[in-house]
Amino acid sequence: MTRWVLLLVMTFPAAYCLWTFLLTSLLGGRAERMLSARGLRALGREAALQYLLWGLAVRDLLLPPSGTGTDGGGPVVVLVPGFTETESLFLPLRRVLERRGCACRAFRFDSLRCDPEQEAARLGSFARFLGAAYPDRSLVLMGHSLGALLAARAAAGLSGNKPPLLIALGAPWRGTLLAHLAPRRCGRNLVPGGEFMSGVTPPSGPGVLNVRSVHDTMQAPFDSSVLDGVEELVVDDGWGHNSLVWNPRVVEGVVDWIQAHA
Repeated sequence: MTRWVLLLVMTFPAAYCLWTFLLTSLLGGRAERMLSARGLRALGREAALQYLLWGLAVRDLLLPPSGTGTDGGGPVVVLVPGFTETESLFLPLRRVLERRGCACRAFRFDSLRCDPEQEAARLGSFARFLGAAYPDRSLVLMGHSLGALLAARAAAGLSGNKPPLLIALGAPWRGTLLAHLAPRRCGRNLVPGGEFMSGVTPPSGPGVLNVRSVHDTMQAPFDSSVLDGVEELVVDDGWGHNSLVWNPRVVEGVVDWIQAHA
């Protein structure tokens, strides 16, 4: 019995990535992009990263709620993970950000059981707290997937002379059909036309950076991650929904953008 349980645990991440990859290929409207050498490379990267992130999630749960790290006196970056994710997803970005003088703070929430509306409000309160604690420093809200939508909602509710910068990574701005498969209400809120998605106003302006991959393994329809009227960083060489955040060009591009705009 133990052997079968272990086998299930070991195969689930790869099976999950394969299942979402196939659904995205069929439902996303751009099967020729996914069913290609680069699309298959994105699948492989997603599966490999999923095993690592599952292992690191245990460590994340033992860290202080806002995490720890160096503070070089630069911009304060709030890391907002997505559905079923923890702050380890931002590990490469966090290392480079702290090396460049930024202070990183993680926003932690129970993404399986939460109400996105409430979490967006709680994130806004956290951002206001950091703004008051560091009044002379730029504030950056950086979220992945659901976390990017929460960051956009929170940023829209913040007022002041210097609004926060917003970085969205793999955000389903129009929702994703794969959200129908989510086991809890929070994930199902991301379906196109759903209650939460209907209240999401896509951000615009020079203080927004949208990062997306043309081989995103969770976007259906394909163009859900496209955001008009803002600066975009587009990856087209085989990186999926989560692995996008570990792309070296994305890491350097995001950090350079923060330093240019903060």
